[in-house]
Amino acid sequence: MPRRLPGVTKYSTKDGRTLWQYVLDQGHDPATGKRLQRRKRGFATQTEAAEALTEARRSVRLGTYVEPTTLRLGDYLHSWVETRATNGLRPKTIASYRQLIDDYVIPYLGEISIQAVTAVALDDLYATLLEDGGKRGKGLSKRSVRYTHTVIRAAFGDATKKGLLVRNVALLADPPTAKSAKAPEPETWTPEELSVFLAATRDHRRGPLFHLAALTGLRRGELCGLRWIDVDLDAAELRVRQSLTTPDGVPQVGPPKSAKSKRTVSLDQGTVERLLDQQARCEDLAGAAGEDWTDSGLVFTNDQGSHIHPDNVSHEFGRAVRDLDGQVPRISIHGLRHTHATHLLAAGVNAKIVADRLGHHSVAFTLDTYTHVMPGQHAEAAETVAALLDCAGDQANPTR
Repeated sequence: MPRRLPGVTKYSTKDGRTLWQYVLDQGHDPATGKRLQRRKRGFATQTEAAEALTEARRSVRLGTYVEPTTLRLGDYLHSWVETRATNGLRPKTIASYRQLIDDYVIPYLGEISIQAVTAVALDDLYATLLEDGGKRGKGLSKRSVRYTHTVIRAAFGDATKKGLLVRNVALLADPPTAKSAKAPEPETWTPEELSVFLAATRDHRRGPLFHLAALTGLRRGELCGLRWIDVDLDAAELRVRQSLTTPDGVPQVGPPKSAKSKRTVSLDQGTVERLLDQQARCEDLAGAAGEDWTDSGLVFTNDQGSHIHPDNVSHEFGRAVRDLDGQVPRISIHGLRHTHATHLLAAGVNAKIVADRLGHHSVAFTLDTYTHVMPGQHAEAAETVAALLDCAGDQANPTR
């Protein structure tokens, strides 16, 4: 007969099984004088229960003890996302978190206790998502799986700070590496291809919008949220102060993507003329709509003066590209932003100016994103340095 271990007892379940539990004695409540005990059940053997009790006592001594909980991972993640929504994250970011959690985490791990999730379980989740976690049974990209890991890591980090977890097990997991998950090179057009598209869409009802996107690098939401009060045609500049995005598919006006996204963008004269064309078009639309016209103050509107759904802008751009019947490669409207950045860097514009113009959070991000543009500039830099050395050598040795 095994010897009795203090704090460890066995019990019988309704289905007749014999399991073990421990009771952790934490002294008395100083306010009420009642004895404080914490119980954890479900151990298959006496030894397992005893080892868990020893670890719990050690955690109490170190101040790292975490109260056992049956809180399911799915319930915690849903609650965590709503907390993030009140802490200043953009609605579109919150919507992406919700979709990711509902599509890629809860179907696999949502029903288990948050404290039962291990690094191995997360590794298995990532492997499953890579194999067949996407739509119609296709595997997700490494980039999507790494983003899933980033969200889980953040959620578990907060759970650890709140005392729900002893440690953040996501830090021990092995998601796809940052290098393997790096985004592919941005899709862009050459200057010749862009000229073909802009010429072909000059009389398109969204022609001025396409032109502005290509010559300023504004994001789709920034274009749809641009107001006339933020455009100064005399000074040839515009200010990005708001964005129209679609969290959960519903158009919503809000601040730009980041603090750096609030910026002033200079305009070339050709773009100023296209915006003058757009002003005239808005006046014509207002006259045609009469009392049905909505004075939204937006630069780009529908036929009644209200906002354009950003998705409709993407669809119209896609149709305009397809109508060129292969004269230019197919890219998304976001590709116009990449095209603008690429053309600036290829022309030798300082990367800090490019980063400021596009509203990037750092010059490092700009250079990393558009590294493919730089090879020729690296060679030019090498030749420039060599020429400087030759010049210095000639000055030091005038008889050479």
